[in-house]
Amino acid sequence: NDQLHIILKDLGPAPEMKDILGDSVSPPASNSNDAQEQYQEKLTEAAQQEVSLTLTSRFDVTEDDDTDMKTLFVRTKRMVVDVLSVQPGDNLKNVLDTPASEEQELEYQTLVKKRDDREERRETELETKDPEKEKLMRQATVRDQTLPLDGLKRKVMRNLQLLESEGMVGSENKFQEIVDAIARDIRNQHRHRQQRKRELSKLRSTLDSLSQKAKFFEDQSTYYHEYVKACLDNLARKSNEKSQKKAVTVKYTAQRLQQKGVILEIEGLPVSQFRNVNFEIHSTNVGHFEVSAKFMGVSMEKVELVFQDLLQLQYEGVAVMKMFG
Repeated sequence: NDQLHIILKDLGPAPEMKDILGDSVSPPASNSNDAQEQYQEKLTEAAQQEVSLTLTSRFDVTEDDDTDMKTLFVRTKRMVVDVLSVQPGDNLKNVLDTPASEEQELEYQTLVKKRDDREERRETELETKDPEKEKLMRQATVRDQTLPLDGLKRKVMRNLQLLESEGMVGSENKFQEIVDAIARDIRNQHRHRQQRKRELSKLRSTLDSLSQKAKFFEDQSTYYHEYVKACLDNLARKSNEKSQKKAVTVKYTAQRLQQKGVILEIEGLPVSQFRNVNFEIHSTNVGHFEVSAKFMGVSMEKVELVFQDLLQLQYEGVAVMKMFG
């Protein structure tokens, strides 16, 4: 069940250098220095060339005319599947030699009609990349489907005879090769569907996980905003109660505020003069403070601080702000 092992088995052995670069680049027959130098130059030139690798699907096989035996083999497999769907038997040769009953013929026509309806719906829902090519590829299949069941079985027999002439099937084992090929295709399609289901399940699981994380972060964000709002309301209520009792004015020197880590520097003023600078902080309203500065008793400037603005700066990660211009 190792997918990589299956792919490597399909790829076959590693190609030789002449298969990639051609016969023009081959080891010299002589061991002389000139021959070796020419060989190395050819290898250098070949290494700079582009190599084109064509990928083909293991599940999709294009259809063409009956001159291509591989394509004929694929088309015959599809016809055999239609025959065996409505007329079972011990082996393929026995089914092809046994005339179809009216019930089997009616069941086959119903099967063809359902398939045509399904194809028409698919074509209306999906836009074909190359409609002309798609039309040519389906002409052969459409011709096969217009045949009655016995006519289809006769065409299957003719195709099997052509394939037998190429050694692809054998009548001695009742054309079991094509039945085995159909079984392998069913197994590969089943494996392909299972792989798609697993991938789809992983995608759905990832989407569910992302949705749960998104909901978790939304809940966290809602909780955070509600918590901050409650804190601000409590702070405003306490501040209002204190302001109703007494409006307190606090005073600090710049030197003291620097020691507490509140002031980092005063532009144009040395640290030795910080003791001559005084700050007065006065509450003017709930959550609003007026800060005034004095230098050696002379009033300088005033600035208003809003507590909610300070909380917003803290939330945004701003650690330092400039005051007094």
